[in-house]
Amino acid sequence: MFSSCLIDGLGWLQVTASQELPLREYLHRSHELTGLLGDVPTVAPAVRSQVLLPVVRHALADTLTRDTWIATLNRGRFSAEQLKAIDCYLDGRLDRFRLFDEVRPFGQAAGLSHAKGEAKPSSLLVPVIESGNNVPLWSGRTDGDPLPLTPPEAVRWMLHAQCWDTAGLKAAAVGDPQAKVGKTAGNQTGPLGALGVVEVIGRTELETLLLNLPCGPLAAGDLPQWDREPQTQIWASRPCTGILDRWTWPSRRIRLLPEQTESGALVVRQIILAAGDRCTTASTPDTEPRTCWGKKTEKKKEIVYPRRHRPSVAAWRGLEALVTLHRDGSKHFETSLLLTQVADALADEDLPDDYPLRLALSGIEYGTQSSIVKDILGDGIPLPVAALTADSNVREHVLKAVLQAELIARAVTSLHQHLLQAVGGETPSTGKGSRAGDRVLHAIDPHVRRFLAGCQRAPDSDLLTRAHHAYEKTLDWIARGERHTILRSLPSQAFTGRTRVNPAGKTVIFRQAEAERFFYANLRKTLTYLYSDSTGPKAEDAA
Repeated sequence: MFSSCLIDGLGWLQVTASQELPLREYLHRSHELTGLLGDVPTVAPAVRSQVLLPVVRHALADTLTRDTWIATLNRGRFSAEQLKAIDCYLDGRLDRFRLFDEVRPFGQAAGLSHAKGEAKPSSLLVPVIESGNNVPLWSGRTDGDPLPLTPPEAVRWMLHAQCWDTAGLKAAAVGDPQAKVGKTAGNQTGPLGALGVVEVIGRTELETLLLNLPCGPLAAGDLPQWDREPQTQIWASRPCTGILDRWTWPSRRIRLLPEQTESGALVVRQIILAAGDRCTTASTPDTEPRTCWGKKTEKKKEIVYPRRHRPSVAAWRGLEALVTLHRDGSKHFETSLLLTQVADALADEDLPDDYPLRLALSGIEYGTQSSIVKDILGDGIPLPVAALTADSNVREHVLKAVLQAELIARAVTSLHQHLLQAVGGETPSTGKGSRAGDRVLHAIDPHVRRFLAGCQRAPDSDLLTRAHHAYEKTLDWIARGERHTILRSLPSQAFTGRTRVNPAGKTVIFRQAEAERFFYANLRKTLTYLYSDSTGPKAEDAA
């Protein structure tokens, strides 16, 4: 007989392309697992947020102090006492983790129904499948061809919808007092949709779970969704009680409708999805540990807001925000609570400065008032933990390396724009058309990641300088190669050039010689190790 319990029986946590584990086994083996898989980059943070992190945090409760957090991280596995606490926690909640329970189905509202008695296709949970107003490019299915989800797939996409679902109108549930013409308005995106999620990734899934768990006592009355009263069809506006509540926030009311195939297997082709609870408590750095924060001043008051990831922008380009701690006094941004916790462990020498830390960034780009999914964002970079120390050589080098990549791209873009005007062309507006600097950033990308990975080994100052010299040599080669490509694409008229009168009434000459003079001046100004009088040992020694 099919077991729908997520704790034991149903393997739903995907660890390889062909292996799925139930919750208890996953936690017991977390020290030997290398990660959590998902169909898209936003699935893993949703599963960790909705289940894995709150289970571990609530099970260990106040025993997860900073000292036990460090001890467990250094030991590389849960202790026997910790596993016993987790097992006791799960044993007491077996009835709350059954996916198709008639009374209290996990993550769902039992008996949920729409006013018109209709169900929706399961593809409504999957943002990469066409459903309703959401029409992704190259979608191969329609609402008339429901996607048959296996129970493991259904629970993962259900948790994903709780975290990332689109905003806008939702079909009203029976009895919803806020419904108008069978719809509920005013729904915001899922709670992660307002963030640029930053997960801290360790060498094993155990280390990843620990690195994403803030230490310290839980707030009074803070409970995960499964320890609260069962969900009803009626949603509410209420404050968030703490991190367990925020992690498992029921932003939607969902009901999975299983059916049996001819072979006897259970699949989910239809669902019911309606409005869920609305949080009246604003996110702050103290309550939301998974994102970096931006700062702005309005009416002489500092406002702190979660930073979202920029589409088509590599994660390393936002490195300064990722390594800026609150105590650094930045007026523009600060890093997440989780990375601040890592920095504190490093400062107290509880974490080695060559720890191979990685960051996984994920987010969703919404469109049309956040009612459709335009793109799913995902990227990962190695982060030298020493860069979290304000006065470290590693921090200086990695921030300089990122800035140099940006400046080299701007130098190439400026060269291209100058030459276009030299032949009578028009420069593309910002954000429009193909820009030479974008091609340069694409070419530089793997070299920045390699440099960051090299800095994780915490080399001494001399080796780090030589490695940076080699990095600059690569940037110089890429920039010169793009210059050659640009010149080959333009007519010979670029050599003689043209004169134009700028808005200030001054005559300006645009020609190849002037463009290249500025270009090479920018290279010399940016690549300080490569073009200095004293470059030290050969770059090849550090490559």
